Amino acid sequence: MGNSRDFGVPRAAADMITTRPTLKSQRGRFKNFFMAYAESVMVGRKNKDLVLRAFRRYMRPDDPKVLEGTYRIQFLETISPRPFPNEEAIQIQVEDLAASTAPKLKSAKAAEFIDVSLLRELESEGFFARVEKQ
Repeated sequence: MGNSRDFGVPRAAADMITTRPTLKSQRGRFKNFFMAYAESVMVGRKNKDLVLRAFRRYMRPDDPKVLEGTYRIQFLETISPRPFPNEEAIQIQVEDLAASTAPKLKSAKAAEFIDVSLLRELESEGFFARVEKQ
């Protein structure tokens, strides 16, 4: 099983997409979502058996190596309980879109599309640190 990072390709693991007006009008919902997301990732990191049961139930993998590899790559290497976007990976996606279907993005920078204010707020409140200690 290959991992894009093994080839030097950064990966956008948990980027969430919305519009700025929606983020502004639904800020509380997004905050609750990110809190639940972070807690679920930490539960998955600390309870491998739970994750493997869910994988078996919903993904129905035939190969135990695929199951183990998916857990390792997703929960231990890729997905962070602090879901800050990977700007480098997003830039690659922007460039791919510019080259294929959205030429208007040719001079766009990933930073133009990223808003981490809510994540920084959670971090400054100590939320992520508390979740990681549980």
